[in-house]
Amino acid sequence: MKNTALLAHIRQLCCLGLGGRAIMPALLKAARELVPSDSAEFFWVDACGEMSNHYAEQMLPADVMQFYFRRVDAEGEHPFFASFRTRAAQPDPVTTLTVTDAFKRTDLYRSVMQHLGAEHALYCVIRERDRPLGQLSLYRGKKRAQFGASERAAIAAIAGYIAHGLDDSFGAGKHTAVDQSYRDTDHQAMLTLKRDGTLRHCSSAARRLLQYVTLDSVNRGTLAHQDAAIGGLMRALADQLTAVFMQREDTTVTPPAMVVTNRWGRFVLRAYWLTDDVHTPDALIGVQIRRQEPMMLRLSQAMQRVSLSPQQKEVGLLLAQGKSNPEIAGALGVSLNTANYHVKQLFAKLNTHERTEVAPKLLGLSDGAMPSRASQQSGARG
Repeated sequence: MKNTALLAHIRQLCCLGLGGRAIMPALLKAARELVPSDSAEFFWVDACGEMSNHYAEQMLPADVMQFYFRRVDAEGEHPFFASFRTRAAQPDPVTTLTVTDAFKRTDLYRSVMQHLGAEHALYCVIRERDRPLGQLSLYRGKKRAQFGASERAAIAAIAGYIAHGLDDSFGAGKHTAVDQSYRDTDHQAMLTLKRDGTLRHCSSAARRLLQYVTLDSVNRGTLAHQDAAIGGLMRALADQLTAVFMQREDTTVTPPAMVVTNRWGRFVLRAYWLTDDVHTPDALIGVQIRRQEPMMLRLSQAMQRVSLSPQQKEVGLLLAQGKSNPEIAGALGVSLNTANYHVKQLFAKLNTHERTEVAPKLLGLSDGAMPSRASQQSGARG
């Protein structure tokens, strides 16, 4: 039953039309719930089979990222992509790997998997027809069991959904959401700046967020310019904070904020003075970074905590997207009468008849209990 609900959730995520970057954090989390794993990552490949973008739950050191993106040299083909091309040529999209003593002597283990604490890996090549689009990777540590046949089958079952979800035409305006507002996520971090905006301390969590703030895609070409992009952003934020203070002489005013929106989501950066005497050259600035995601994505995840059937959750998402009953019937592959029935049942559960109230009520219910039976019956009669 749990797997059925997770499969439905993953399919819903991949059908929101938000693009691969926006859904990837939620998608990797769902994939790890479907097949219990310690961490996950995804990389995109272009038509030539070279990595064009990358998202990982664990931040790798900068020199390790360079290993991913270095060009083939005189010693031969890059070992990471040699193994990827071998997997991509096989009919079965899913393969597994367990680290052996011999593998521990390879560059791939020492440079990547050792940093992740990974002793077992499950790889799934995502394709659109015959063309590889990228690879989903799940990792387990030394104390965990190897990935089994049933787990390989579970990941293979969602490969088609993932391929559909990678469609980034949302950014080009093909898809338009009824509600384009954003909601906070748990992805947040702090960093410290010198007065001139120079980084003084930056945790790995903050560095990871800054990567997606400044880079629309993570690849060899963009990584080369990341430090400059981060430096410019931090200097601008420090200048903004200084300007506010000099004009108001009041450190209690709302701190300046920057909002950066790209295909990874929306990022809010807020700056604060950390030093009492802000006039001193060694005055310090604190910056909080928080990632936000589109409301529809937040709603899809929140509904996993709501006591509804997978079909009712799907109807709720479609209603929240502004779909009419005929459009809901088409999306579910059912008759209009059946769609009308499902909508009516959901309205009764939520104690409403207003389509615009569906999303807020579902978000509210994800943090509390379902309405009482009496209120549901009252709403059904109303």
